[in-house]
Amino acid sequence: LEPAEVWLVPSFRKGNNWTSEGISGRGRHQAYWTRNIDRFPEDDVILQQCAITYLSDWGFAGVSLKQHSIGTENKVKQLSSLDHAIWFHSTPVNANEWLLYSVVSPRAEGNRGINVGRIFTEDGRHIATTTQEALMRVTRKKVNRRRASKL
Repeated sequence: LEPAEVWLVPSFRKGNNWTSEGISGRGRHQAYWTRNIDRFPEDDVILQQCAITYLSDWGFAGVSLKQHSIGTENKVKQLSSLDHAIWFHSTPVNANEWLLYSVVSPRAEGNRGINVGRIFTEDGRHIATTTQEALMRVTRKKVNRRRASKL
């Protein structure tokens, strides 16, 4: 059973009408389209919100790793969510339809990263905002530093 379909947006351009509402140039961005594979009843508001909440956690913590190059040079030992919140701004919402999830990671330091996401419908309606603090434990690559001779 596949819960969701996900398509990563290959490039993130400032000024794109999906992201022009309030996301600044600060921080690191990632965006993807997502929807439920299994169709849920459209009139079940609670189930639709639960499905979008589930979809909003997919890859969320990894944005801090990828966008701040933490995971590229080091081995990731642990990646977990410390907290995750979602605010729905409008109803009804429909997880059966394509949703654009735009995530920014403004800061990652001291084994923690913060992520802020915004979820849009295909017609550009901003339906939800998410936040997450992630715990990131990595093993730093050893740097082979040769000591120069004092002679």
